[in-house]
Amino acid sequence: MKGLTSLAVMVVVLLGLGSYIYVQSKRPRQSSEVKQKAVEIQKDKIEQLVIKSASGEVSTVKRTDGTWEISAPLSAPADETLITRIVTPLGGLEIIRVIDEHPTDLSQYGLAPPQVEVTITTSAAAGTLRLLLGGKTPVGTAVYAQLSSSPRVVLIASDIEDAANKSPSDLRDKAVFRIDRDKIDSFEIEGAGSTVQLGKQGLEWEVVKPLHTQGDLGVISELLTKLKSLQMASIVDSPSGDSPKYRFDKPVFTVSVAAGTSRETLQIDGKADESNSYARIVSRPAVFTIPTSTVDALKNEPAHYRKKDVFEFQTIDATRLEVVRDGQTTIYEKETSPGSDGKWRELSPNPREIDPAKMDAALSKLSYLRAVTFVPPPAAFTSASGVISVLVKYDEGKKSDSVRLVKLGAEPFAVRADWPDAAKLDASAYALLIASLDDLRK
Repeated sequence: MKGLTSLAVMVVVLLGLGSYIYVQSKRPRQSSEVKQKAVEIQKDKIEQLVIKSASGEVSTVKRTDGTWEISAPLSAPADETLITRIVTPLGGLEIIRVIDEHPTDLSQYGLAPPQVEVTITTSAAAGTLRLLLGGKTPVGTAVYAQLSSSPRVVLIASDIEDAANKSPSDLRDKAVFRIDRDKIDSFEIEGAGSTVQLGKQGLEWEVVKPLHTQGDLGVISELLTKLKSLQMASIVDSPSGDSPKYRFDKPVFTVSVAAGTSRETLQIDGKADESNSYARIVSRPAVFTIPTSTVDALKNEPAHYRKKDVFEFQTIDATRLEVVRDGQTTIYEKETSPGSDGKWRELSPNPREIDPAKMDAALSKLSYLRAVTFVPPPAAFTSASGVISVLVKYDEGKKSDSVRLVKLGAEPFAVRADWPDAAKLDASAYALLIASLDDLRK
């Protein structure tokens, strides 16, 4: 029985091996050019692409001074990222397998007619090449293709077809603003009954209108990023934005962004649908839509863009603290001379060493104090009892913050020497600050 079992196993193995050899013999043979490049072009030598998508739309895209532009059927900047996704693989397109050296029926490969056509014009010796892309293989990772330089049908990666199968609208750059984000030095938002003008001084932002004060770097940077990354939801492409339905004669919002002498002005008005609003850049003729959520992001009061920090110093940089309270001035100073211990001491009225934890707590509460909102200075501020004046010197004594604090009824307020108004404070944060100042006295 053992012999019969062994014989049976051998028969099964031989049958399986024979089937594998038969199947392999019927598969299309790979030529010696399996690893050959289908196209060998330096991508920076490609000067023009003519793309015919599966829908039959034809786009001509040209490189001018290093920038890609659509020249037909419309004239507009091209989406550089998308064009790069097409151009980059064209420079080194590999043949996965040669399927048919001399095809007689291209329709079985989806090449009669092709799904997508890409005509490549170069400044190199290759001149002009035409790449025809047909159907995909069952698993979808490869596509049948044919080059104008050879009749054979080959398999190449399907990524190129996915990238190139685009209409003129798809290939168009949909960025609303084209000014370099890092070079923007001012912008203005007009709408909602007010005008906010912001300007950059060095690395810092300022609110210029409706009042001149420091800007909130985080808030302004976030808005700039949103504006610079803003994309058109759709392109209406009206030859004129003067149609009453767009209402650009009285836009809801006008946003002007500038970098030196370069300026772009966005007008927003008229809802296109529930999710999008009509918009245009004044210097360009096209009308497009943008998400209405962008409009919502512009509906902030001028105070939203202001710096909310009552004090500007960082705890670690503080070197002197003066507190005038209840008619008494208390002065604390940090030892900073070479070889010193860096400890805080009260200089007057009671010279002594201060517990580092107590000083850190007080300085932290001061440095974290922020405005909840801004209001006109309360009339009773200057005459009210209980006003606390705080002066903090920092950055080796080169800078200082001077702030007055007071609680009127249940509401605490703060006024800086360089503010035209007052900040209303969070009552809980103010209570913790007063407690830490009380603790310093002990």
